[in-house]
Amino acid sequence: MIDKLADNRVYRSYLGGSRIDEFLTGLPGKDGSYPEDWLASTVEAFNPGHEIPGEGLGRTVDGRLIRDLVPNGLPILVKLLDAAQRLVIQVHPTRAFARERWHSPVGKTESWYILKASPEACVYIGFQPEITRRAWEECFQTQNISRMLGFLHRFSVKPGDCIFVPGGVPHAIGGGCLMIETQEPSDLMVIPERTTPSGIALADSKLHGGLGFEGMMDCFSFEGATREEAHHRFFMQPKRLDDSCSCLLNGRENGLFSVIRLSVCGNYTRSFSQAMGIAVVLCGHGTLELNGQTVEVSSADRLLLRDLNQGDLHIHGEPLDIVLALPD
Repeated sequence: MIDKLADNRVYRSYLGGSRIDEFLTGLPGKDGSYPEDWLASTVEAFNPGHEIPGEGLGRTVDGRLIRDLVPNGLPILVKLLDAAQRLVIQVHPTRAFARERWHSPVGKTESWYILKASPEACVYIGFQPEITRRAWEECFQTQNISRMLGFLHRFSVKPGDCIFVPGGVPHAIGGGCLMIETQEPSDLMVIPERTTPSGIALADSKLHGGLGFEGMMDCFSFEGATREEAHHRFFMQPKRLDDSCSCLLNGRENGLFSVIRLSVCGNYTRSFSQAMGIAVVLCGHGTLELNGQTVEVSSADRLLLRDLNQGDLHIHGEPLDIVLALPD
């Protein structure tokens, strides 16, 4: 089955979203407090002080709740994310840590595929070699944000970059980035900044995520690396699978999810072992055919593919450019 997805903008404590508006409508957008579009989500957002029941849960364009279509939940969450300003420094749990401390079956390892980037766009990711837990805790206690950022590696980013962010690794997305984020399906995080760059004070529960201020530091992996080591670990190199398909992130290597890019001009057929996938049409128009169902698609369509492993996916593009995220 191929289901087109409805818009599903979610509140966050940072500003952005204009590039998502432009991507979806082709018209100039406006930055605000809804800088993320959660695709086919079966996960609710964690927004202390801004709670809306069911926020984050995705629907199809005809109003069906994805949670009803996939009763056991999707093993991945995919987002369009547009940051107009630097996000707060944060860290997400590994699956093992999430099970032990949050009693969650999943953590929040994630990846970022950059679609658009301003000239100054950057990301902060991974600790410098000189990091110690004591120094990091001192930064948190004194809220020395400039020193915190100095403990992280800062990398410029450009369209086409794919960054893998394992659980336990501190990071912050810089302003000027539009990306497709693929992650484990949770909203678990720890944040050591009490106030966002735009001046929004965060609730204590948003900072420690229920772990308490003593327990929150356990979520960080205090393993430093040189700049070269960090770039090699976090920046993925795409691998060409054939003339129309490139693997951006290999799920067999990370054990969680794959991300591929399909650039089709004419007819193309591919089979998949995964039962489900989430697709974003970057540009072009054409058709997708799966298990006897044919759907016309065009730029900015977002799609849930179900029973993907039950038959070949046939693509006709004139041309058509698609990013497809797949659980492993």
